[in-house]
Amino acid sequence: MNNLIDAQISFIPLLNDQWMIAIGACLAFLCLLLIWRRPETGFYRFLALGAIYLVLLNPVLLEQDKERLQDIVMIGIDQSPSNNIAGRSEQTVKLVEALKEKINNLGSFDIKEIAISNDEAEKTTLLDQWQTAMQNTPVDRIAASFLISDGLIHEKSYPDSLFSNKGPFNVLLTGTDDEKDRVIHIEKAPSYGLVDQEIEIALRIEDQGQTFSTTTPLSVYAGDREIKQTTAKIGETTVLSLPIKHAGDNIFVVQTPTLDGELTGLNNKHIISVKGVRDRLKVLLVSGLPHNGARVWRNLLKSDPNIDLIHFTILRTPDKLNFVPVNELALIPFPVQELFVDKINDFDLIIFDRFSKFGMMPLEYIDNIADYVENGGAFLDVAGPDENASINFQTKLDRLMPLKLRNEAIEQAFSPHISDIGKRHPVTAPLADNVTGLGTWYRQMMIENIQDPSAERLMSGLNDMPLLVIDEVGEGRLAQMASDQIWIWARDNEHSGLHESLMRRLAHWLMKEPELEANRIEADVTGRNVDIRLYDTKTGPQALRITTPDLEQELIEATINDQGVSKISFKADNFGVYTLKAREAQKSIIVGPFDHLEFRTLVRSKEPLSPLVDKTDGRIITGETFLRVSDVKRAPQTRLAYIDQNDFAILDEPSYKVTATRQSPMLPPWLALAFSTFFVILSWYREIA
Repeated sequence: MNNLIDAQISFIPLLNDQWMIAIGACLAFLCLLLIWRRPETGFYRFLALGAIYLVLLNPVLLEQDKERLQDIVMIGIDQSPSNNIAGRSEQTVKLVEALKEKINNLGSFDIKEIAISNDEAEKTTLLDQWQTAMQNTPVDRIAASFLISDGLIHEKSYPDSLFSNKGPFNVLLTGTDDEKDRVIHIEKAPSYGLVDQEIEIALRIEDQGQTFSTTTPLSVYAGDREIKQTTAKIGETTVLSLPIKHAGDNIFVVQTPTLDGELTGLNNKHIISVKGVRDRLKVLLVSGLPHNGARVWRNLLKSDPNIDLIHFTILRTPDKLNFVPVNELALIPFPVQELFVDKINDFDLIIFDRFSKFGMMPLEYIDNIADYVENGGAFLDVAGPDENASINFQTKLDRLMPLKLRNEAIEQAFSPHISDIGKRHPVTAPLADNVTGLGTWYRQMMIENIQDPSAERLMSGLNDMPLLVIDEVGEGRLAQMASDQIWIWARDNEHSGLHESLMRRLAHWLMKEPELEANRIEADVTGRNVDIRLYDTKTGPQALRITTPDLEQELIEATINDQGVSKISFKADNFGVYTLKAREAQKSIIVGPFDHLEFRTLVRSKEPLSPLVDKTDGRIITGETFLRVSDVKRAPQTRLAYIDQNDFAILDEPSYKVTATRQSPMLPPWLALAFSTFFVILSWYREIA
């Protein structure tokens, strides 16, 4: 370290500033008066008063011992995913070692390394990470800054204060001059699409660095199945139509073959996730004899903007005699043929609310409803007292129902409760947290037997009899409620809102809303880490089957706890689409930066960092040139721009810290008194001479 002594004259007044100003003003006025009255001696009196005022100012000689501080060199190391391909990470290690060696050959420096990384691989940012590292660094000691990177920084601009007066900012560029890469850019891809319809995506394939060919094969996969193959022109927009098969996530993989000599095949593939949504759901609500609960169902379904509701209320049965002339009859006949034959497959859900199937329509129409359910439809039966339900045989629809009900209603107060399975099922699980109970109902239908033991009982009622049961039949779903008393919740201030939650969730489960599946898989992806939540109403051990992007399969043991959930984590080895399966549940997830800025351009570039380098008189030098011919030199601020273009510069303007301070008075009071006396005597002598 080089030390030095710095000396300077300083004033330490004997009085505070207000007194010094007042005394100075008085002395100045007195001097002007004396010079005006006696010009021949006023100057000497001015010198005499000035000597007195100088004593009050107390001039001192301030000496400081300064110690030279070690200069700081900042080295940023790009650890982003783009700088870890094609041997760039190994090249970075070599360049860091060579740079440190050349810096240390110039003298002793405090070298501070900064890791420029992005764990989520979305983009590489310099500004935030560099400023964080600079928080505890004295900026006046920074002699130079170096960044070892492929140059692919995704910030558009930098504030003028980031590297001002902190030495030059230099870049060591990794990679090679002959790099080339093919990449798929998605220009347009909707986030949502209607189920059973097609969406359009627009993409463009580019060759970066060098051109491989003018066309390329392009394939589209849905899961592990190829659904489309075409030929795309390089550099031109290609539009593809893709089908949305189901609600929830529809994942498509668009890819083109990996070519010899390109940097990576990762960006030859692009994964698109489109959430399938149903168009306005069509619900048929058929109410039987009027009762208090009919309007509750109607109001709930009408309040959902995504539902088109068709509601019929049967006010008279066909066997009732009516002598009113036809042209004066206000009631229209029930359109059985149109609803249950011609248009039945247009409905997403059919609800019978205390509607008697007997005597209201021919049995072949009832069979149509059963076929509709088996082929993927949804049916909900809300039972209540029905005088026509005592016919002693079953229709095809009755045989599909999980419960066989009697035409007997028990008129007795009871409080419904959620079953153990219901506490785990998404339809009724929110109700299980209700600490005040579920209110009081007053009627429940008698049950003759349970026809399908595999049906799930979500709620129980009087004497622990099934109250709400759901079942899956063929491709469709059924639900049966053995009471018409759910409307009581709508009028109970304490439990108001429970009926809406239950009825809405039940209706959407019947229509196969993915978020309401009892056996479902949810996953969160962070980098390569995948956190899985497996939900099921069946507790105990289960096997989670994972299919990797290479179509290899792996089994992970899972245990569903009493809350109906199991949490599993794993680290993905490769980027791509992973398919998770557990019992009937299946989910595809995307692991990897397929839509991130980090992999849209991989050929190294000087352009993003050139403005910052030019602003600080720095250099951008390729790694090959640096290892072969470059050197690191020191130069003052005025000479930075004159350093050779193949060399890096470090600012040669040292910083110091004060280690000791000494004060020596420059005008002792006795000397000032002597001066003042001398000039007073001199002025008196001139007056009498």
